[in-house]
This record gives sequence, C-alpha cells and structure tokens, in this order.
Amino acid sequence: MSLNRRNLLKSTAAGAVLAPFVPLLSRSAHAAPPKRLIVFYSSNGTVHERWLPKMNGNDLVLSDILKPLEAVKSELLVVDGLDYVGGWSGHELGMVLTGSKPKIAEDNQNWGTSISVDQAVANALGSGTRIKSIEAGIQVDVLNERWLTSLSYAGPLQPLIPENSPLKIFDRVFAGVMPTANPDTAKLQQRLLDQKSIIDFVASDLSALKTKLGADEQQRVDAHLQHIRDMEKKLGSTSTGSACVLPTRPSLDFMANNNIPTVGRVQMDLLVAAMACDLTRVGTIQYGRGGANHRLSWLGADLGDNSDIKGDGTTGIHGLAHNETNPAARAKLVRCHSWYAGELAYLYGKLKAVQEPGGGGTMADNTLIMWV
Repeated sequence: MSLNRRNLLKSTAAGAVLAPFVPLLSRSAHAAPPKRLIVFYSSNGTVHERWLPKMNGNDLVLSDILKPLEAVKSELLVVDGLDYVGGWSGHELGMVLTGSKPKIAEDNQNWGTSISVDQAVANALGSGTRIKSIEAGIQVDVLNERWLTSLSYAGPLQPLIPENSPLKIFDRVFAGVMPTANPDTAKLQQRLLDQKSIIDFVASDLSALKTKLGADEQQRVDAHLQHIRDMEKKLGSTSTGSACVLPTRPSLDFMANNNIPTVGRVQMDLLVAAMACDLTRVGTIQYGRGGANHRLSWLGADLGDNSDIKGDGTTGIHGLAHNETNPAARAKLVRCHSWYAGELAYLYGKLKAVQEPGGGGTMADNTLIMWV
C-alpha cells in the first residue's frame, strides 16, 4: 500500500487539522540546526595599521585592535582591501550593506538603490520564522540625514531603521510566544493547552492509521509521531525548544551614554535568545549611526571628553576620528576599536554557550558573524 501526503490526510479523521502540524512524509523528524547571520557594526572606521593582523608562518598574529579575539582566532577570517562603491560621503559609505550607489529620493535623502546583503540572506533563511530579521541599535541617532542610520535595506530606497529600545525588541519578538508574568499569562497558557489538544488528537489518529500501512509507511508515520511528541514537549515547557529560554524583560535607560556597554550586551542577549528559539535567523547589532559621537567614558576619563576637538561639530569617538592624524587621538581610537572587538568576543561566547538541539554542535557552529 502506498500513500502520498494528500491521501494520508484524507485517510485520517483529523483531515485538515493535520496540515499545520505534520511535515512532509519524506522529511526527517530531526532537522539540522538552522544557519544564521549576524552583522556587527561599529562606527568611525578603524586604525588600519593597528587593525590588520599578520602571518607568522601558518600562525595568525592578531593586531592590537583584534587582540580580544585571541581565544577564537582559529574561527576568524579577516578581509582587507575591499573597495567602496562611489557616490556616498565618508560615513555612510563605510556602513551601508547594499554595495550599490546611492540615489537622492523625493524626500531629499541619499538612499541605497538595492537590497542589503543581510536582507537577501533573511529572505532565503527566514521565510519560516516568526520574524524575518532583527535590527538592534545601540544609540543610533535618527537625524535629518536619515541615510546615516541604516545598515540594512529591504529593497531600493527602503532603509530599515534599527530599534534602540531593548524593551521594544523584547515585546516584538517574545510577546505571545512564551508565558510571562503579565495579565495575558492565562490566555497564553490556554492557547498552549488548545494546541496540545489538537496535537493529541492528531497523534491518536496517526497511531490508528499505522495498522493499515505497510512497513515503509509505518516508519514514516513513526517519524511524524516523534515530531509531534517533540512539539508536545515544547508546548509543555516555558520555551519553544531545548535551547530556547525566555530572557528577562529589560528595563534601563537605553539612551544614556554611559549605559552603552550594558545596552549593547542586552541587545546581543535578546538576539541570541531569539535565534535559540528559532524566532529569527538574521540580525544586526549596530553601535551608533555613521559618524556616531559616542564617548567611551568607561575606558577612562580621557575618553569621556565631550569637547569639540576640531571645531567642526564632532565629539567623542567621531571627533577622534576627525583628528586621526594626531598620534594621541590615534592611540585613543585603538583603545576604542579594541573595546568593540571585546564586545564581538562576548557575542561569540554567547553563541558558543548554547547547545543546538539534537547534537548539532553549538549556535556558534551554525552562525556567521560579520563585523563591519
């Protein structure tokens, strides 16, 4: 006896109820871990000669700026010598991920003219996830020159503005997914119970059908039943998977300069949690806009200076970058960019700490991080 998926559904009392829960008969019940992409952005360029690593034989010798990544250097691929697409000014030229020339649109803004690489990847990887991508900002100023704010483009002249508020990202990603301590908890729990009831019905129907099938079809139904049992376990827990844990709902002043380190890590934690739950597979972590004026005061009082060094309206790390021919300013920039490397190491460590379900390694094994 041979049954295709359509005939199998017709042969069960569940009928259309099976469709949302039962995958194709030829599909494995234990899928491989998903592939993911994270773009990590820091503004105001770098100090090239203190950033570029060297080779000592077959050994990669990291530079001063990249030194915080020493523990993971076997995972690094450092790309140098890429050229820019002309037509942009200095700051947005170095941040936009489209690889396309800009166009002045009707709103007098200088927008990119193609989809960005992260969104092209999101279209390919995120079609079945709750959220296609997350654009997480760390104090990204939205100025009149709004083209300075966006790494990502959904398409030509379609910039995606990053979200600075971790609370808004939390509510967008996790609201309604897992029970939390709020007035809607009872409704969410009832929804889970309703879903479990449907799954119980489907499982019972499939078990009865097994007696009418040949050996090959029985093996396929067994795979479906295992898949349904896995779904039951997910619905019976407080998460959507064994690696999925509900993060703490954040509460902090996300626009205070001295909170930048905390905000950055909260945003990274939320993104990793969302990916562990397979709610999204693509995200960006963006420290400021093009030419951000952040003061890295937590690295020392000398980096907390808010004075306009050049008299051109730039302060903080932006002012140092405008004064980069000055050796003292250049040394401070090295400290700043080395700090960003340390935050990238933190992100990698968060991914490395999460085991993929089904023995698929860690999240770090299945995630590409691109620092620009």
